[in-house]
Amino acid sequence: MKEIIVEKRRQPPIVLRLVINAVALYLTAGLVGGVEVSGFFGALLAAVVLTLVNTFVRPLLIILTLPVTIFTLGLFIFIVNGVSLLLAAAISGGAFQIHGVGPAVIAWLVFALINWAITSLFKRRQVTVIER
Repeated sequence: MKEIIVEKRRQPPIVLRLVINAVALYLTAGLVGGVEVSGFFGALLAAVVLTLVNTFVRPLLIILTLPVTIFTLGLFIFIVNGVSLLLAAAISGGAFQIHGVGPAVIAWLVFALINWAITSLFKRRQVTVIER
């Protein structure tokens, strides 16, 4: 018999993902100049708003800017990500502030790296063994 091992990584639950996003935003504010968060609860509020912006607005921005993104060989997506972060900061009010597009793009890169690192610690593995 031959064994086939299938391994999947499952995403953490949504509440844990929001807390991870809040921690990543809080750390990003400490690392990137021009980004301010008013405490951890401000970061949690910003994480909720950022999740909603990434779910509903960012896909529309990506579709609308697709020609420019193709023309720039995908580099314009960094600007779209920065604008998404700026929009989340504008909706969050005083809890989360970004001063300019440049800091927003840099903050998005730092946020994405921190978020990836923390999320990879909490992903659960699901191993399935199939015998034939």
